[in-house]
Amino acid sequence: MSENEGGNAVADFTNGFFQGQDLSNSDFTGISFKGADLRGADLRNSIFNECNLEGAKLNKSDMRDCKFINANLTHANMQRANLSGADFTGAEMQKVDFTSSIFFEYELNFNGVRVCNRAIFTGANMEGVKFHDSALIDEISLRELNLKNADFADMDLRWVDFEKSNLESANFYRANLMDAKLEGANVKNADFTQAKTEFASVFGVDFSNSINYTPMPPIADVDE
Repeated sequence: MSENEGGNAVADFTNGFFQGQDLSNSDFTGISFKGADLRGADLRNSIFNECNLEGAKLNKSDMRDCKFINANLTHANMQRANLSGADFTGAEMQKVDFTSSIFFEYELNFNGVRVCNRAIFTGANMEGVKFHDSALIDEISLRELNLKNADFADMDLRWVDFEKSNLESANFYRANLMDAKLEGANVKNADFTQAKTEFASVFGVDFSNSINYTPMPPIADVDE
């Protein structure tokens, strides 16, 4: 335990062991889980705003509808986790491993209408993140983010919004970027080897310093 400015005791779960535990519907605002083992834990609907989760093990955990606003998740392991509906607004997420994770799910609302419950990354710092074997498609926005050195190899990124994001040195090897939005993005040294970029929106993008980007040929006029 530690103390806050008012002298009240504040929980400190640094390096704590919570593997497989039910921590759902809890408020952990400001508490440290640095290096903690939360593998397979049920964290649904819990609040981790401004928490330190640096290096935390969150493999296979259920984080549906969690809030991680302004949290520190640097080097956290989130492989095979369910992140649908989780809010990472303003979070530090450098080198987070999202391999095989779930970022959105479809469900019925109270009116019986099929809606998408999706992860939110507004304003997050996601430099060096890994997204192997995950699907983002058009449901996840990665707009105006720091995604320098991010790894998107072999991913389905159709219609994903990367507008004005920093994609310097990002890896798009064999990724599907058809109809993706890249307007105003920084793609310096980004690797597009064997990537599918048909119909991607690339207005204002300088590909002169990118790697193996192949622009679509102009569409020929068809005589009437």
